[in-house]
Amino acid sequence: VKLAGGLNQYRYVPNPTGWVDPLGLNSNCPPPNMPGCPVPDGVAGSVVDEGEPLTPKPKSRPGNFGSEEKLAGHFEKHGAEFKAMTSEEYLLIARGVVNQGTRVEYLYKGEMRAGYIQLMGTNRKGEAKFAFVGTNTNDEITTLHTKSGKEFWRTINGNAQDKTVRPAHD
Repeated sequence: VKLAGGLNQYRYVPNPTGWVDPLGLNSNCPPPNMPGCPVPDGVAGSVVDEGEPLTPKPKSRPGNFGSEEKLAGHFEKHGAEFKAMTSEEYLLIARGVVNQGTRVEYLYKGEMRAGYIQLMGTNRKGEAKFAFVGTNTNDEITTLHTKSGKEFWRTINGNAQDKTVRPAHD
């Protein structure tokens, strides 16, 4: 039995993996002119899509209040919280929070809204103090004011005890 396989004892049993052509590079497998088995012809039928993928576009973020009157009203109410001297300065601060802050989703009067928050520091009680920009479904800024403590967490999470910021994607 030892000599039946030749001098190499490991070569006694043929290796079946040598019979496989996983990439189909061997053009004589299947044999040419065999009925029902066409020979692969290389790359003649290959097609290449030479178009480039579309460039990703950033989602538009809110940049303005719905009207000048709404901007003026909110500036009168909340402008002092940010030491804004004019409604234009107040609007620039709101745009800064939208562009550099974290987007969150919150429930407002039964519908999901997008808001933007930015940490400002802490309040007198040592609680986190945030700049908060609220928006509406028309992609308009509705408010800019500071929020902290239980009121802030209740607004963004619906629960004053849940002190987790959950970023939402655009």
